Amino acid sequence: MIVIIGQNPSTAKQRKNSTFDRLKKWTESVGLTSYDFINCSDEPGDKYEIDYDKLSATKKYKKVIALGGVASKALTKVGVRHFKMPHPSPRNRQLNDKQFESDMLYKMKEYLL
Repeated sequence: MIVIIGQNPSTAKQRKNSTFDRLKKWTESVGLTSYDFINCSDEPGDKYEIDYDKLSATKKYKKVIALGGVASKALTKVGVRHFKMPHPSPRNRQLNDKQFESDMLYKMKEYLL
């Protein structure tokens, strides 16, 4: 039982090389074929409120992966142990460094074992 936690829905239209494209590439590369996905908030856009009750419910999962700082801080606030990945957004400049991305995927795979 694995859950991936995102921040909130985007207001942008889906496009090539989207956040979900990269997330799919990541999950496939580590052999993760079955997982649940939820956001910290169901509200799209820049103004949203984090649903801490929903995040507290993720304690039932064996493994929890946070995508980015917002998700990681929210999970920490409710006491959910998790592995923090960088946010897979095309705007995330850290991911321009392919070695950084490769190292993070290696660490993610180790966490999932």
